[in-house]
Amino acid sequence: MNSRYLFGLILFAFSIISVSADPKIIGLNCLVIPRKLHPSFSNQSVITIEISNDKNVSFLKDRIRDEWANLLGSHLPYEIVLRKIEDTSNNLLSAYNFEGKEEGIEMSPVNPIYHYFPNQPYKKDVHVVLYFDVKHDEL
Repeated sequence: MNSRYLFGLILFAFSIISVSADPKIIGLNCLVIPRKLHPSFSNQSVITIEISNDKNVSFLKDRIRDEWANLLGSHLPYEIVLRKIEDTSNNLLSAYNFEGKEEGIEMSPVNPIYHYFPNQPYKKDVHVVLYFDVKHDEL
């Protein structure tokens, strides 16, 4: 076996271990916003989920769906798209209410959370936002 190839393989394996060997429990402030904004949704609609950042985004998606089961329980996994954001809930709600703007970077369900949040983000911001369609008269 070529020594350069072997060295590259060892270096690659070490980089994977070093990135994922130190998982951190982080708190992510998550805001769920229905696409037809209801007046009852406000900055009080933010929930904080404590999660290890070595879990996949799909695990975070399940946790959010569990917390908001009355609104999201009937939604299929592909209907729930999480977006990474760093803003205040008031700004997000205002931007959506007045402009219909959906903010944030779409988070892939197969990526580990540390891909988006390697460390604890600023605790007063919203970190994850989920815009969803209301299926029934759920609100």
